[in-house]
Amino acid sequence: MKYFVIGFYVLLMNLSYAQLPNVCAGKLQRHENIISKFVTQRNVDVWLPVGYSATKKYAVLYMQDGQMLFDSNLTWNKSAWDVDDIISKLNSENKIRDVIVVAIWNGERKDIVSIVRKNLSKLCRLCNRRE
Repeated sequence: MKYFVIGFYVLLMNLSYAQLPNVCAGKLQRHENIISKFVTQRNVDVWLPVGYSATKKYAVLYMQDGQMLFDSNLTWNKSAWDVDDIISKLNSENKIRDVIVVAIWNGERKDIVSIVRKNLSKLCRLCNRRE
């Protein structure tokens, strides 16, 4: 019974991540399991503003923590950055250029640890040279 409950919980967590977030404005496209030689595969969501046209040029905003940006109903802490709301509001007030958002999901923690270790060791070497 214990393993059934754990398995059911894991299944629910995966289903919530598989759902496409609801956005208040614009349109969201999901690109699943993007493969890279640098990090583990992960989802990437692309938010397109209201009135998006493939023939128009847009600024691009790349954001990490992609699963946390749009819909608080699907996040682990029930909190989201509401990026679609904020950008749409700023755009309607002519405070920013037209922009699309590339929302890169988190990968496994080992990627973050590996990157931090690698860059931290480089930084330490640079600091030691200056002394």
